[in-house]
Amino acid sequence: MKPNSIIFLENTKHYPDIFREGFVRDRHGLMEASDWLLSTEITIIRSILGAIPILGNILGAGRLYSVWYTSDEDWKKQVVWHTIFGILEVLGLGILALALKILLTTIYYLLRGLWNVSFMLIEIFSALVPNYPVLV
Repeated sequence: MKPNSIIFLENTKHYPDIFREGFVRDRHGLMEASDWLLSTEITIIRSILGAIPILGNILGAGRLYSVWYTSDEDWKKQVVWHTIFGILEVLGLGILALALKILLTTIYYLLRGLWNVSFMLIEIFSALVPNYPVLV
């Protein structure tokens, strides 16, 4: 029988730090798969380290191990996300994962900027046109 997250962390505390650095599980379960958005220093550093060939292999193996070792019911989208990027890192394709994260981050901020611009245009239009109701 597979352990839950708490037992997993207890059983793996003696593992090498470099391997555990790849873990994406804490006491509450699988961590949110938000590292696709390179918005914090931690996610940027972790993504760059995952792109370094041997280091990326170890971190990717830690990621896969922490995702698939427990019996916890995790959100399927997070499991798929962590599995894809773990496999890319294990195969030495961490640079591809980093490029994909950069692309996704760029698209995210572009769309967010366009969304904000559209609201500004609606506000300007409603200020210029009499009796125009702003429905957002």
